[in-house]
Amino acid sequence: MKKIFMICALGALLLLQAPVALAGIHLFPSDDSTVVGSVGCINANEIGWFWSVARGDTVSESFVDPLPYVNQAAFDFAVPNNVLNSGAEVDWDVLVNGTTIGSFIIPQGFTGTKSLDFNFASIASIAGAYEAAFVVTNEVPSGNGSHTFAYAGEYPHSVELNYIPAPGAILLGSIGVSLVGWLRRRRTL
Repeated sequence: MKKIFMICALGALLLLQAPVALAGIHLFPSDDSTVVGSVGCINANEIGWFWSVARGDTVSESFVDPLPYVNQAAFDFAVPNNVLNSGAEVDWDVLVNGTTIGSFIIPQGFTGTKSLDFNFASIASIAGAYEAAFVVTNEVPSGNGSHTFAYAGEYPHSVELNYIPAPGAILLGSIGVSLVGWLRRRRTL
């Protein structure tokens, strides 16, 4: 019995140490992104000026990836210019394949880099690809400014998609390994 317990414990430990499946790191935003903003591409490094949900301000891009599902996304990006004023902010939703996975805010005065990490229910690829999108969800009042995103140059601009096994699956796998071990020990299997 002690031997079975040790085998089950070892199996559970191995399952807990299961590696994360990486779909890859992609440039986002990039020069391949679809951009809806007051200007689009401003210069060799910036896109924007973003401030309007009514106009449909968005940044989106599709990536081909080997994973059939993802449940984690990490975004690194930069805001090089921000002329928001009078306490204005731009509110953003983050989507993967049309599903909102989180949100963020660019407030008045913020420039620099931003990192976002989201965990969410599994999202399936569509024909082997994923679409990441930032979508404006508010309207900045006229005269209260806007901001840009970097899409090239020395600024960070990437998304990393991952699949991490759910803890429930690990527990279920451990129970299965234990049951098979117990049945083999009894020589019923």
